[in-house]
Amino acid sequence: NDYVVPEEGVKRTAKVLPEHVRTVYYEAGYHMLLRDLQSERVHEDYLAFIKDPGGQLPSGSPEWPFR
Repeated sequence: NDYVVPEEGVKRTAKVLPEHVRTVYYEAGYHMLLRDLQSERVHEDYLAFIKDPGGQLPSGSPEWPFR
């Protein structure tokens, strides 16, 4: 849903990330997630991640589908 960050570039990047790197996919998100209309959800997720990197995220958002 983003015209600034090309989808193909995101897909290529996702494929070279090490397996231990955790990703999150916000389906309706755009390149400035922290200022997006759903930014509160993103802030809650990263605060939860800081407290417990392996835990469930409040948003329930899945990992990137590009991996």
